Amino acid sequence: MMSMPGVGAVVALTYRSAVDDPRRFTSSKKVGPWVGLTPSRNQSGERDVSGGITKAGDVNLRRALCQAATVMMYEEGQKTVQWTVFPTIGGRST
Repeated sequence: MMSMPGVGAVVALTYRSAVDDPRRFTSSKKVGPWVGLTPSRNQSGERDVSGGITKAGDVNLRRALCQAATVMMYEEGQKTVQWTVFPTIGGRST
């Protein structure tokens, strides 16, 4: 987990302490809703509205994962800018 950009010791330990035993989840897809990182939905008849994240679960874990995701997106954005604007700096030549 710590090999990803934005995920360091603090995020990994926060995840480990909040989840405790990862075997209790039958699949990795069930961790997101448990943390509260899935969109809320409001359905009524023909109306289906997706809202913001549900904010269920551990607030500290949710914050740590959101911060790590922000760093990952920023790092990827910087790489993309380097490759498109400065192709020789980004490691590719056109």
